[in-house]
Amino acid sequence: MKRPLALGSSGPTPLRGRSQELGQLLEVLRRAARVGQGAVVVLSGESGIGKTALLQQAASQAQRFGFAVGYGRAEERLSIPLAPVLSSLRSGPAPLMSSGAFQGLAPLGDQPLWLVDAVGNALEQTTSTRPVMLVLDDMHWADQLSAFALRVLPGRLAGTPTVWLLATRPDLGGPADEALKAAAPELPTLALTLPPLSTEAVEQIAYDHTGAPPDARLQALLAGASGSPFLAVELLDGTLAEMSDTAPEALPAQLLLGVRRRLSTMPPQAQLLTRTGAVLGRSFTVADAAHLIGTVSINELLASLDPLVHSGVLTDDGGVLTFRHDLLWQAVYEGIPASQRRAWHRQAAQHLFDSQGRAVEAAAHAMVSAAPGDVEAVTILRRAALEVAATMPMTAAELATCAVALLTPQDPQWMEAAQEAILILARSQQTQRAVSMADQVLAQGPDADITTRVLSFLARPLWAMGMLQQLRDRIDLTLVRDDLSERARVRLYAQQALTDSHARDLDLGRKTAQDALTQARELGDAEAEETALWALGEIERNDGRNRQALRYFEQLRQLRGEPYSVDEILTFQLVDDYDASSQQIRQALDEAGADGDVGLQVVLHFAHMWHQYSLGRIDEAETSALVAIKAGEELQEYAFMTEARLVLCRVAQLRGDTRSARIHLELAEDIPRSDDGTSAMMLLFMRAWLAESEGDLDSARILAQQVVSETITFRHRCRWEASWMVEAARIARRSADQDLMRDVACLADTLAQRNPDVPTCRGTAAHIKGLAAGDWQLLESAVTALRDSPRILLLADAVCDYGQAMLAAGIREKAVEAFDEAGILFRQAGAVGEVRRMQAQLRQLGVRRRWASAADRPSRGWDALTQSEKRVAQLIAQGYTNRAAAAELLLSPNTVATHLRAVFGKLGVKSRVQLANVMRESGWL
Repeated sequence: MKRPLALGSSGPTPLRGRSQELGQLLEVLRRAARVGQGAVVVLSGESGIGKTALLQQAASQAQRFGFAVGYGRAEERLSIPLAPVLSSLRSGPAPLMSSGAFQGLAPLGDQPLWLVDAVGNALEQTTSTRPVMLVLDDMHWADQLSAFALRVLPGRLAGTPTVWLLATRPDLGGPADEALKAAAPELPTLALTLPPLSTEAVEQIAYDHTGAPPDARLQALLAGASGSPFLAVELLDGTLAEMSDTAPEALPAQLLLGVRRRLSTMPPQAQLLTRTGAVLGRSFTVADAAHLIGTVSINELLASLDPLVHSGVLTDDGGVLTFRHDLLWQAVYEGIPASQRRAWHRQAAQHLFDSQGRAVEAAAHAMVSAAPGDVEAVTILRRAALEVAATMPMTAAELATCAVALLTPQDPQWMEAAQEAILILARSQQTQRAVSMADQVLAQGPDADITTRVLSFLARPLWAMGMLQQLRDRIDLTLVRDDLSERARVRLYAQQALTDSHARDLDLGRKTAQDALTQARELGDAEAEETALWALGEIERNDGRNRQALRYFEQLRQLRGEPYSVDEILTFQLVDDYDASSQQIRQALDEAGADGDVGLQVVLHFAHMWHQYSLGRIDEAETSALVAIKAGEELQEYAFMTEARLVLCRVAQLRGDTRSARIHLELAEDIPRSDDGTSAMMLLFMRAWLAESEGDLDSARILAQQVVSETITFRHRCRWEASWMVEAARIARRSADQDLMRDVACLADTLAQRNPDVPTCRGTAAHIKGLAAGDWQLLESAVTALRDSPRILLLADAVCDYGQAMLAAGIREKAVEAFDEAGILFRQAGAVGEVRRMQAQLRQLGVRRRWASAADRPSRGWDALTQSEKRVAQLIAQGYTNRAAAAELLLSPNTVATHLRAVFGKLGVKSRVQLANVMRESGWL
């Protein structure tokens, strides 16, 4: 175990052989202090290569540069989530966070994503007065929440002088490398790998220790250190002084022998304390060691501590003993006979488990010592898995599956442990492992209640992954059983209806869900009722019956006791009730953002994205889509990312930027997909739009037909999207495809009939009928209907097509009026490409409009910013934090961060400091 950094000290000896690496680190610090922009540095190297010494020098220099410095390190064994990051906030004589503020984080312990946000807010606040450097050591052992924080926080704090210095062992794809990759697009990064020291550097270390150049014998001995400064110091300190020259490849055995010799000179109780401590971990308490020994009191062990501390084997911070280096700890541990190690691990597991709140610590020992059939170890692992399921789901999954692996299906605990594992695997989004475990359970022929419970665990993850057929197959096999209770059967029918919610013929699923809902209410089974309402809402929405869907989603929200529902929000938008949509979105943002960043909840930003896009606010829609994608990448939640790329693709097209639209399509094609057809349909939309934009009408026509044809087997709400149907009708008209036009018109007419009170639906049906017939009167009625719709882009499209029809009819004056109005509407939405199209139409008619020439927004400078970006820039330049700006503007902090990244790019600045300077100098503030 490494000694914590002595912040403010330059170290006991000079740093040899690392001048180049130290120089690179110092340049990062100087730049951060000068520019006000942070950085991520990853320092990698094998154990003993000198990472900690270099961290110490960098921390010392950072303090001289005026940085506030925090130090934390990860532990190998299971630890408190976010422990290294949290400990860095309270390290050293001048902690980054006050004790009161730090204690204020405690209530967020069971809300890990909000806890990460709170840490980010605290760091952002600190950087408003001075630059910050966080030094995090041993990050190859980082817990999952720490790894998540390292992927997320550097990017969120990109505009602040926050330097992240992470030390790790070489581990491609580990937490530190993931942090480096996540940060690379937004702020400077540096990867340093420490090679073995040169012979000259090792000899300089020898000179520092002995005061004289090493003689030939010492040089030969130092060659065995293989360039490791730690091993060189151990040799010089006498750990291996009695050994003769041996081959470098035997060095680990030499170290083991040297440590044994060092310990052999110490009192027996000191030796026993060291060995039991090594089993407990790199850090341990005397009380825990005394419990393992059993025959020696705590006071006796404390009396034996002095030689261990004085010889440099252990350090003592007054409560916890720590091995001075992990190589020392490993050497002591390897020197203990395997049978003794296992026995002590077993004792440690039981002791820590019996100690209140230490099941997670106990689990680490249980996994090492457990043998097949070890019931006590299984109990420990299961308890630990349940304790960390909410905060460390991946860790919980490993603990739960390890518990099951120790048992056979014949063991009494196996069935219950397996069910827990399925639930934990499903919640941690390890769907395939959950399915595999579920199949093991179902293969045992459990009773109907257990079978139904297992399928309930699988329903939501399989749904999210689009693996509906896998769920359906298991349901069908279960429904033929004779021992199903009425309650179990109803739950299965409700799940069965859910699997039918995307089918070509939705009537069967509708009837199944309605029957299940009736029976669930008669039985008072809330679980079956929820599933049935969910299925009915999906079925009705996918069938274009949005009013009915809205009623079911409202009932589902009320049954769950939730203040808002994303499904309900999306359906409000489909019936033109954007006031209700806005109200629920605002309530969701306020409640989710009260103690953390709602940007981490991808689905809310997804709903907000569609809200803004539908209202023709394409700048805001773009921001929400980017936030949803960023949050999805952070959480590795891909369910909504293809639709977010669809919106970005469409926004780029509306701006006339076909190149960016194609980039979004290519990125969408790389997103991990479900197999329920949703992603495939979104990709068809994008490809058809692009093909039409690029003049490939034949490809556009074929792609559009695949979506609107009644013969397709997959149903989805986006198939009824009005802007898509209008575009498909235009493709049909331009390519003279009567079959495609008929199918699109039928689809639009069906939607209008099913939603007669929704102006968007009525107007879109009339619009497409007018395009099909080339009838300006029908198009005029479409314009009239769409004036009652809040969707200005649909109105603009209808007005434009009405103008074309008037022009074809020779009514020039009306055509000019229509193109003029369409141009104004497109300009209002920021659809620059469409404005240019209207400009071209008017020029052909000999008409020029100033609004047309003013439509293009520059790509750089203040005028390139949207109104939202300007508001964010002004607040941040005035010293607001992201969180404070979000509260002022009624946005989420993640949305503010996305706006701020755009501001930096358009103004050519890299930090808040530069932003404030530029805005003051230019008079924008």
